[in-house]
Amino acid sequence: MASLGTLFGVELAKIVRRPMTWILVVILFGFTVLVYTSLILALVSGFEGNVTVEGAEGQSFEDMILLPDGFSLGVGLAQGVGSVLLAILAAGTFGSEFSWGTLRTMLLMRADRVRLLIAKLLVLLLAVVVVMLLGAAIGLFGSLVAGIVVDGSLRTDQWLTASFFRDAARLMLIGMVYSTFWTLFAAALTIVTRSLAAGIGVTMAALFVGDFTTSIIAGLGTLGRWISRIFPNTALNALSTGTDLVATDWAWIVTNLVGYTALMLAIAVVRFRRMNMISGGGG
Repeated sequence: MASLGTLFGVELAKIVRRPMTWILVVILFGFTVLVYTSLILALVSGFEGNVTVEGAEGQSFEDMILLPDGFSLGVGLAQGVGSVLLAILAAGTFGSEFSWGTLRTMLLMRADRVRLLIAKLLVLLLAVVVVMLLGAAIGLFGSLVAGIVVDGSLRTDQWLTASFFRDAARLMLIGMVYSTFWTLFAAALTIVTRSLAAGIGVTMAALFVGDFTTSIIAGLGTLGRWISRIFPNTALNALSTGTDLVATDWAWIVTNLVGYTALMLAIAVVRFRRMNMISGGGG
């Protein structure tokens, strides 16, 4: 029986060798670099004025790009765009194996099903970490370049502080939670439906249409706000945008996300263990 470490190594090698993985990495890298390049060029051209972003109305364009605030832009791109790409990767990790029949080969080699599932999920979790680190690195580098463009310095006196690193760590952690949830969501859906298209399609609908729907429900008053808290979108958005969360806020956010995560993991494990059609043996 293959150990969890062995299965993790196999799954990691498989995901690294897939062209789709590198295509998604290039898309994330290219998009993030394009955004920062466009913003820096706007600074060079002398653009001035304020921009309106959630949680920072009236923030100047320059402050939005330069450190310390500029770091959150890169993390935000990794969280937003990266979550979409990670969901596609998660669905592809399971969906393509169902269609190619490679899972059958793994199980016929007496790979324990639960260990195999855990190994796949751990590889996807590692992908989440890599995406967030990539976004943070590009954000930090882009903001430093913008600082040099503006006044010819790295502006370390304005951001190289303990509070900056605390805020950066918080942003990274929140981004990882957000991306991990949608990655797991896509993986669980693909396992249940055994369909790559369904895994990606339903996840994208839940992510984007869900945000729109819950915002409408929350706008219906007090009852609407309570109803909207049933959905994971509301908890994830509150976690991402909330800076003054109190104990009661944390209580419903944690309960919501932990509950949905536990439910998805349970469904994925049960469904994966009962897939008799992909193996002639046990697992």
